Amino acid sequence: SLESSRLDSTGESGWVGSGWVDIAACGALADGTTDNSAVIQAAIDSLGTQGGTVLIPEGAQPYGISSTIEMKPRVSLVGVGTGVKLIALDGWTATDPMIKYSASSAVDGVIHQSWIRGVGINCNEKANYGVHAQNWQVPGGMDSVVISGAKLYGLWLDGDNGTPSGQVMHCYFSNVWVIPSSSSSTYVDPASRGIMVEGANGTVGFDNITVAG
Repeated sequence: SLESSRLDSTGESGWVGSGWVDIAACGALADGTTDNSAVIQAAIDSLGTQGGTVLIPEGAQPYGISSTIEMKPRVSLVGVGTGVKLIALDGWTATDPMIKYSASSAVDGVIHQSWIRGVGINCNEKANYGVHAQNWQVPGGMDSVVISGAKLYGLWLDGDNGTPSGQVMHCYFSNVWVIPSSSSSTYVDPASRGIMVEGANGTVGFDNITVAG
């Protein structure tokens, strides 16, 4: 199980082995104000091309971030426990998504074997997008994720046709809630909210999806 795979930190760096990294063991603080961007990004990058899982343990408050978390192929972001949240801090650049899967991060321009599970993503009426994913393909997707407070799309699935395999296909999304900004005055475009899918080809599965507001 995920809980039994949470290992004590090893060595001076605080990283855990066997393809698992616990951000709390690496120094991330769930206090709603500390900027944990560098810690989370370093955890993702430490897994290298072989990939693995970045564990986000529950905390009393959200884990604050001030810049986009750049995900990689074969790396998953998984919350452990209940109420696991990331929140955009003051000073956020609105056009930057909180989490991004960039086609340029993959050798073949395709994001494979990557999941987001059990995480709340609060754009805090600062970020236009919660998750922007280019060329997300089999297997991958989201389960038990809440995206709130985005000024545009909470989830933007983007088939980037500038790459040889530029399409979104064979990925799956279940138990996902997208809750737009609570203030209509913060919308960039009131008609552009919720979930945006572009460049899809093949099966993109949605099950128990809620877009509120």
